[in-house]
Amino acid sequence: MPNPQIILTYRLAALFKLLGVTTAIVAGYFTIWEWGPSFYRWWSAGFGALILLLVIAPWWRLFSEENQPTAAHAGLILGLLTGMLTPHLELLHALYQPYQDLYAYPQFVEILKFTPDQVNNIHGFGQMFIIIPVILATWQYRLKGILWSMPVSGLAYVLITLIMPTDAFNWYFYAIKGFVLLGIALISALITWMLVEATRREQKKLARANRKLAEQALVMEDLAASRERNRLARELHDTMAHSISGATVQLQAVQTLLQVDTAAAATELTQARLVLKDGLAESRRAIATLRATPLEELGLLAALTKEATKIASRTGIQLISNLESNLQDKAQLDLTEIEEQAIYRILSAAMGNIERHSEATQMQIKLTQLNGKPTFIVQDNGKGFLSAAPPPAGRFGLMGMHERASLIGARLDINSQPGDGTTVILFLDRPEPS
Repeated sequence: MPNPQIILTYRLAALFKLLGVTTAIVAGYFTIWEWGPSFYRWWSAGFGALILLLVIAPWWRLFSEENQPTAAHAGLILGLLTGMLTPHLELLHALYQPYQDLYAYPQFVEILKFTPDQVNNIHGFGQMFIIIPVILATWQYRLKGILWSMPVSGLAYVLITLIMPTDAFNWYFYAIKGFVLLGIALISALITWMLVEATRREQKKLARANRKLAEQALVMEDLAASRERNRLARELHDTMAHSISGATVQLQAVQTLLQVDTAAAATELTQARLVLKDGLAESRRAIATLRATPLEELGLLAALTKEATKIASRTGIQLISNLESNLQDKAQLDLTEIEEQAIYRILSAAMGNIERHSEATQMQIKLTQLNGKPTFIVQDNGKGFLSAAPPPAGRFGLMGMHERASLIGARLDINSQPGDGTTVILFLDRPEPS
């Protein structure tokens, strides 16, 4: 998906352009006290800003989830091209408006004292807007953005002269202005590219540092598990072994008492049974603690399938899953142990939330590919919630899911609205190796 900050920046630029055009039209009215001349000269710039806002509107949301990233990029590129071309068309429209409409008003001549060339040059400043889409193309697409946005901007600047009025400009001035304008755009794009690359390198370093921290956390977890096993071994020795030893002594006593005192033998036998019962309970507790997790026993996809099936069985929710059909392709995921643990805990938490909070009748869990990246989707048709709102006090489940995703370099999107169910999307968009 395109960077949301780029989309927001572009929308703000279009809004400011629309505000500037509106201000110019209003100022023209207060100069000559008529709307006509200023509106006819500048309306195209306002219309161009409105067209740009329409092009970069979030219409990509109308597509399916799999096609949304492609549609969003197509919309952004179309918006960038629109921003590069419309300033030239707006200038062309203004140049074909007759000057007599303005010079017919003494107020215009007395207050502004502009010559026709100066009026044209002022309109020509609108072409500076092309710097913005060039910078944003570089921000999103880096060097590729420079390589296609600069030729498009330069070619449009030159070709528009073929249909301009012949007396529109001092053409030497127009050529110098184009050199300066395109030079500023190129320098700004190169600076943007260097800053984006520097930021990307820092993000890679941060991702590597996070991976090392996650690996260290796994080592600490393994060390803690080893210590816990040792503790349980001591506990088994101190409880279960002692229980069995005590029961053995009591059973020997029962064997002796049976010959002389059957009542005492029965009492000793009852005590031996209670001791063995306590020992059995202790052994079961210890075995349950030592038992491997479903992830260790089954692998990621089978463990998720088992967890989803258990929840569906307990709640009666209809389960739709494609994980079993992906079992034979699990090697293609190429996940580390840390990543598998994080994914299992994130998706288990998502399914647990469906069980506890959603009141859903259907739950879907899917593994798919978006932009060539493995993506897990957990979706329900329950009551939903405001995903944009902060979580209630004392509820840290969603925050923990986001933190686990960031630890493995993945992205977690949680989309929900009241009455529309909830969709949890885990994108395994891991950083490329440097």
